[in-house]
Order: sequence, then C-alpha cells, then structure tokens
Amino acid sequence: MSRAAVFTALTTDPTLNLLEITADTVFPNWSSRTRPSDKPFLILRWQEETREVNLNGPRVLEVWAHIPMELSTDYGRLDEILHFVGKAMMALEQKPGADGFTVTTVKDQGKSPDFYDSTYNTISRNAVFGVLSHETLASEIQ
Repeated sequence: MSRAAVFTALTTDPTLNLLEITADTVFPNWSSRTRPSDKPFLILRWQEETREVNLNGPRVLEVWAHIPMELSTDYGRLDEILHFVGKAMMALEQKPGADGFTVTTVKDQGKSPDFYDSTYNTISRNAVFGVLSHETLASEIQ
C-alpha cells in the first residue's frame, strides 16, 4: 500500500528536516490521547480506498500537521510544513518503498482550515492526498 515510501519521503526530506519533521516526529496512525512530541509533528491517517471498475483506486491519506501551543500559535508555520509535505508527496510518483509497494500516482486533494486541538494543546491543519500504489515489480527495484 506504499506506507513505507510515504514515511521515508516525509522523514528524509531535507527541507522538512530543517522544519523539525524527522523520523522522530512523524507518526503513522497515532491514536493516543497523549501528544506524541513537544516539537512540530505529523500524524499520518490512512483512510478509505476507492474502487474503479474492478481495480484498486487511490487510498485517501490525511497528513495532520501539529505544533504545540507552547512553541507557536502561528498557522503560517503549519502552512509552510504542509507546503513542503505536498512537494515531498508529489515527488513520490513511481517510487518503490521498503514494504514491497510502489507509489503509482499522488493527487493533491486540498487542505483543511485552521484547527485548535484541545486534547494535544496544539494548532493543526491537514493536507489530503489520493495515493495509488501497486506491488513493486522486480524491474522497478534499483
């Protein structure tokens, strides 16, 4: 399903790393009521998968960006993080992941309004992508 390619792209992007987004601050499907980081962080929420005429369709991925209120209340920082998340996601087309799946295409489906998360005490926004993937073929492994 290409989870590995997405995780790798977001955690190794040099610009996102400068914005403190690293393997320590990206959380696939975090569901605890406790905030996972005291730095800016991302939570990846894989949602439904559509079907298109007996073929697998894209899977919806919500990338939630959070910044603890103690650090900042500037939604511009979230906008910057999500801008570079989008660039990293769009560069993923035809990239194989370590989980045996290759990202086929990525479609940007928009961004949310500004939110305040009272459970985590963070400001937050999300970006939504349609991610289509296929099982990696031997010819795609480099």
